[in-house]
Amino acid sequence: MNQQDFAWVEDTFDTKILEIPTAKIQSIEQTGNLNDQVLNLIKDLKGNAIEYATYRLNASSFALIHALERNGFAYVDGMLAMELTISEVVAKENSKIRPANENDIPALQELVKGLFKTRYYNDPVIDKNKVNTIFQKWVKNSVTHQVADEVLLYEEAGKILGFITIKRDGPIPLVGVLENAQGKGIGKLLIYAALNYFKQIGVKKAFIETQIGNVSAIRSYQSCGFKVIDSYLTFRWCDK
Repeated sequence: MNQQDFAWVEDTFDTKILEIPTAKIQSIEQTGNLNDQVLNLIKDLKGNAIEYATYRLNASSFALIHALERNGFAYVDGMLAMELTISEVVAKENSKIRPANENDIPALQELVKGLFKTRYYNDPVIDKNKVNTIFQKWVKNSVTHQVADEVLLYEEAGKILGFITIKRDGPIPLVGVLENAQGKGIGKLLIYAALNYFKQIGVKKAFIETQIGNVSAIRSYQSCGFKVIDSYLTFRWCDK
């Protein structure tokens, strides 16, 4: 759905899982009366029976952030975008890391339960069981190459302790390590494995995002060579 001063699309994936009509706001023009534009957006969402919508915007968009907050949008997440030049990396390999296959899906779906404290978990109106379903479907779709090109696993004594999802053009959408295995450098080993994958196929830059409050992940990615290039905030509106 498009209007002159904003744009949004229905999020069919989240709508199906959350069981409420959901949308992603794509843009809001930062000109003119921002308060009126946000009110017009809300009116349009309601007019199209949307009950829940999210908007991710640059953290420096202060005037728009204030307009969103004045009109009932709630802050639910903050992210740092990071970048690394592949040519600068000396890739390290580990025999405990291997590609995932469809037989690994049940174990991965169990691993992700409650693991990612993202905007979904931060939002009290979202059922946490449904949040688990989102990531379980995401992992399955990654292993079956619907939303990722490769998934690598870290495995010890037949147990999967961590995983990383990769897209061939450089993004790393997900890195997950079992909670009781964190702090042992597994995530860092998975990052190096992904960088080695990129290097082999000729990708020049890798990209990763992490929550602003996830200090341990930020430090780990920086130690691998990633540098912060931008920051984003996510707000949500709910018609309840």
